[in-house]
Formats: sequence, C-alpha cells, structure tokens
Amino acid sequence: MSANDDLYELIDRFCTASEIADVLREAKGTEGVRITAENKNDLIQRNLRTAIEQHAIASSRAYDLLRDGEENGDQHVFYFRSRAKRFADSLTFDTVGKALFKNKWPDGTGLPTITLHPQDYVISDYRQWNPSKKPKDWVFKVYGQEVREHYTGNSREEGTAVWKQFERLELRHVLIARWNAPNLLEFRVPREDGKTRILGWVETLWKMLAPVLTSSHFEPWDLSHARRRLIEEEEQHTKLYRFQNTQLEDSNHARASFEPYTPDANLFTAVEMKDAIQGLLRANSACTRLALTWLKGNDGVPSRDLRTYLGKSCSNEMVVAGQCKP
Repeated sequence: MSANDDLYELIDRFCTASEIADVLREAKGTEGVRITAENKNDLIQRNLRTAIEQHAIASSRAYDLLRDGEENGDQHVFYFRSRAKRFADSLTFDTVGKALFKNKWPDGTGLPTITLHPQDYVISDYRQWNPSKKPKDWVFKVYGQEVREHYTGNSREEGTAVWKQFERLELRHVLIARWNAPNLLEFRVPREDGKTRILGWVETLWKMLAPVLTSSHFEPWDLSHARRRLIEEEEQHTKLYRFQNTQLEDSNHARASFEPYTPDANLFTAVEMKDAIQGLLRANSACTRLALTWLKGNDGVPSRDLRTYLGKSCSNEMVVAGQCKP
C-alpha cells in the first residue's frame, strides 16, 4: 500500500463525511470538484482524491484534515502544569525542536509522516499549533503500531481437543503532547478501558519527550476546582451543558454518587437532587468525578452533543467520548 493509500485510509478512519465535504467546499466551483457522494468511500476516493491529484485542493489540506480528525476527541486528556515559570518559558517551539531532533532540526526531520514501525512508537509530527493565534504553542505527535490477537468467538471440537479461532488485528495508536503556553501541557491518548494500557501510553510520551522535559518538571493539574465551578454555575449555562452523573467526597472521605434514572437524562431536572449536590459543595465537599454533555451549539461548536468525563480515574483527566472539532 502506498503512502497516499495510507493517508486516505486514515482519513476514512478518523474524519467524518461532513468534515471531508467542508474541505471540498473550499474549492467549490472549480472544474472537476464534486462535493456530494453516494457514500463515504466515494467521497474520499473519488471526490477528495481527484481534487487533490488535479491540484484543485493542496495536498497539505489532506494532512490538515487528518490532523484535525485524529488529534481531537475520543481520547483521554491528561493535564499537567510546570513547577517553575522559568522552565515553562524555555519550552519554545524552536528550543524543543532542537532538543528533540538535534542536527536534523529544522529542515531534516522528515515530518510529518504517516509511516509505522512494527510494534514500536515513532515521532510522526511536530509543529506549531496555531502560529497566528498562539505562536508559542506546539504539538508533538507519535504513531504506535500494535498487533493484537482477538478471539472471534468461533471454536470447534475435534476429539478431546478444542480449537478456538483468533484474528490478528493491526492497530494504529495516536499519542499527542500539546503545549499550551504559558504553562499547560496536555497528553492525549486513545480512549481505552484498560487503565494499565492508558498509563503506558502516557509513560511512552514522557519517554519520547525526555530530551527536553520529564515528569519531574510538572505536576498534575487537579480539575476539582473546574468541576465545582461547572456545578455551581450550571444555572448560567443551561444552553451549554447538562450533567449526567457526579461523585462527591466529604472531609471524612465518605463518598456520595448521583446519577439519573436513564443515562441521557439531566441530573439537575429534579430540584431535590440539585439541592443535595449543591448543599454538599457548600459544606466543602470535593467533586471527584463529573460527567456532562456539551450541547450542540448554534455556531456548530460542538457540532453535536458531546459527552465528557472529568476525573474518571485521575484528578487531572478528562475523557472525550467522541470525535470533535479542534
């Protein structure tokens, strides 16, 4: 499979049809550019690929499209803050690039790349996040390749032997470190149920960034204050979000969990539920976990209802349960 084939396959995996169509609309009116298609495969292989091969759309837009899709959403996001301002100030795009790539910086890195190494992790991208709006921000991206054996559920017996069928799955993992100047580091790893695997990905990012920074330079940014504010200010933002469930812990470490009757219901629909939660907060209980849905915005942000979990397993963690725009 060629690099271009890989690129379009990844766009199919990580990008929605509407996101692809938005890129095609940038060349609306150009001869040979089609926006609508019968299915997503035609949208990519016929419409997008043809538009790029005919230079109606720059090939760089395909990489931008992939970046937006694979770097935003359906992730565990861990937040860290630098322990020292001087160190945070030193993490400029150029300084970090020199530390990571040595004599290959800046023109010999060969990035971006979508190439995988079997059973290994490789740097796939390093760039400024948004040079015009946040010139001090950067993003560091890693691709990992893993082969897993998955039991299909099919088996057969031959005498005293039992044969079970497994299929070999080749998986691509996308790990991201984003620096938000002046003092916030984000680690974004794929959404996964296994905590050991999640923390392993976080450790991989620390190791790959070791030439320039280590975990000792940072401390987890506890989101408990943010969770508290979201609850306290709920009445001001009823068109922005609604709550699904939460967990509170008092000064004696006793815990109380609250959840609605149905998973999609608003936790604050019942006045007594709302009063109980806010009463515990006024008594100085801590909000240790909060699930909420950000409601579809009139401006398209978010483009649909988007569920997030704050503090699901770590105080500095947010889980984004679905793809979203940057």
